[in-house]
Amino acid sequence: MSLRTTGSVLVVFLWSVTVVLGQNGWGVTYTTQRIYVLKQSTVNLSCSYMYPSGHIVTSTFWFIEWQYGAAEPNDLSQDPRYAGRVTYYSDKNGHTLAITDLRNTDSAEYKFRFITDHNGGRYSGHPGVTLSFTDFLLEMDPTSVSEGGKVTLLCRTTCTLDHNPEYIWYKNEKSVNNPVTSFNKLILDPVNSVDAGRYSCAVRGCNDLRSPENTLTVRYGPRKPSVLLSPSGEIVEGSSVTLTCSSDANPPVNNYIWYKMTTGPSMSITGPQHVFKEIQPSDTGHYYCFTSNEDGRNTSESVYINVTYGPRKPSVSVSPSSEIVEGSSVNLTCSSDANPPVDNYTWYKSGINPYKDIHVNTGPQHVFNHIKSNDTGKYYCKAYVGIKMNSTSIHIDVKYGPKNISVSVSYFGKILKGHSVTLTCSSNANPLVQNYTWYKDNITIKASGQSYNLTILGSEDSGEYLCEAKNEYGRLNSSLVFVNVLYNPKNTSVSVSPSGKVMEGSSVTLTCSSDANPPVNNYTWYKKNVTSPKASGQSYSITNIRSEDSGEYYCEAENMVGTHKSTFVMINVAGTQALVMTAAAGVTVVVLIVILCVSGLVCFRRSKSSQSTYDKRKTQDTANNLDNSPVYENVSSKTMTSTAAQTENTDNQEDLHYVSVHFSPSKNQEVPLYCTIQQSHPLKQEEETQYAAVKFNCPSAVPRPAACGAEEDPSVLYSTVNTPRINKT
Repeated sequence: MSLRTTGSVLVVFLWSVTVVLGQNGWGVTYTTQRIYVLKQSTVNLSCSYMYPSGHIVTSTFWFIEWQYGAAEPNDLSQDPRYAGRVTYYSDKNGHTLAITDLRNTDSAEYKFRFITDHNGGRYSGHPGVTLSFTDFLLEMDPTSVSEGGKVTLLCRTTCTLDHNPEYIWYKNEKSVNNPVTSFNKLILDPVNSVDAGRYSCAVRGCNDLRSPENTLTVRYGPRKPSVLLSPSGEIVEGSSVTLTCSSDANPPVNNYIWYKMTTGPSMSITGPQHVFKEIQPSDTGHYYCFTSNEDGRNTSESVYINVTYGPRKPSVSVSPSSEIVEGSSVNLTCSSDANPPVDNYTWYKSGINPYKDIHVNTGPQHVFNHIKSNDTGKYYCKAYVGIKMNSTSIHIDVKYGPKNISVSVSYFGKILKGHSVTLTCSSNANPLVQNYTWYKDNITIKASGQSYNLTILGSEDSGEYLCEAKNEYGRLNSSLVFVNVLYNPKNTSVSVSPSGKVMEGSSVTLTCSSDANPPVNNYTWYKKNVTSPKASGQSYSITNIRSEDSGEYYCEAENMVGTHKSTFVMINVAGTQALVMTAAAGVTVVVLIVILCVSGLVCFRRSKSSQSTYDKRKTQDTANNLDNSPVYENVSSKTMTSTAAQTENTDNQEDLHYVSVHFSPSKNQEVPLYCTIQQSHPLKQEEETQYAAVKFNCPSAVPRPAACGAEEDPSVLYSTVNTPRINKT
């Protein structure tokens, strides 16, 4: 701004003269005789007074009028026109009148009067102080100007002074760079925004007598706007944030627009404030405001909003992403979005206790160099930013072939014939075992499945069993499981030593053998038809044997499961007479066999000659119904014992021996011929009986010969030879 002054008109004139008025020791002295004031201003009128000694002042006041006939003039403080605007100040021999809010009607001559305690002790100062108003004005052209324009200030008054006054200019009650001009004009060119304010003027020497203020308005566009961010500290996701744009402008900014800097300005929001009620991470960025009024526009510097937030739910990646096989290398990587970035990753594995996880690692990665099957499970990645945390889980499924394979047996206790036993194959594998194979004594069993149901049939089911478990990642055999089937003795037999002829006086040892599980723990020897046992133990030895020791012997084998008897073994003690009788009996038997065979042949021929008399059709039907029948010659040696002895043990019976002779008759017919020879042992101890029997069986359809037609089964012939037994002395 530059200041220039022009003109020569005096605006304010002030007389300041001290007047002393008095006589005979009485007097009033005013500090000024005339004073010029401005409307609505305040003025102080002061004076001093004196009076003769011996008097005491009882009353002091100011007045402007003394009504005719009135004893005293009107006290100005009691005048309604000055109510509330007049104040007296007094001190020793001095008095001041203060009038505020001066009005044009206040123009008058003001006099001071005091009264003492003596009659006639009254006095007024004449003449008084004349109060006049002046039209001391400040003209401004224009009162509103755009920045860079021109303003002229002119100071005027209605009273004229007879000398060249100097003018003082004021802005906002302070002198404008202390300019003093000899002219009443001040020019501001070019006007700056700082030139705006309240202006007034005065005359040097009467600095307190200033013109009324006149306001200069300087219009200008927005100064550089500033953006205030509240709160000013850390901005947390979800909190309330306010951006406030402010700019110095005259007139004030009437248009605010907010922008967020991305690749280009975006988001247009109006108003001096932009409020985020619940700020989000996506609100992070640079913001600036645009301001404008009719005199200009401006843009603020950008302010950066950094929205902090705790870790987002982490994501976990697995490498390799395909199936995880035991022994391979596996890498788990945890990542999480956070602001500020995650400063701590911690890995946990779910434990058996669901409320207590197992810490396994720290850091964004968890590496299994050689992953194991027991590494299968749920893993947690926890991401921390300060005290804020978030987590996610991932399941690791380790694939592996069968391991820890075992076979369990469902039956506890003694396994006996008829029992049902289940063998169950157990194995850890992932995926589960797809195929089970069972082996017994290293031979594959026709069985599949995790369980093998075995019904015990006998000792042949005993053995070592194992299972093979297989999946796509491998196979493994279990350890052997021995199934021990317990069974009572069987295949019990007796051997004789020596095995040849037993002569009187020699020694014979009988040995019992039996198959049993558990092994036989007790052998008992018996002689047929003798109730009490002969001996115990696996071997039974007879020394100095005699003929009365002859007979059938057997042993009984016993274990914890049961017992079993052997077949009979015949001990024949041979003496001299016995040998002769045996030879005779043998010759007799041979002769009888020859006779019987000849008799059978004769019978056969008779039957053939009689056959021709039958009807051929009948003969043909009969022939068709007959089988080709062989001719048997049966020779057996059977012990003739009591029924009880025969039924005691079917295993003790001896076998029959058969000899067959086939005859081929003419035509299509065969006639069977049976010959049975039986040798029986004596019922009594003192003798032996030999039997020979010949039996003819003739077909019912063929007429029997005379030899075969008897009522009492004439087809059986018996021949008996008795051999006396020598009793031992």
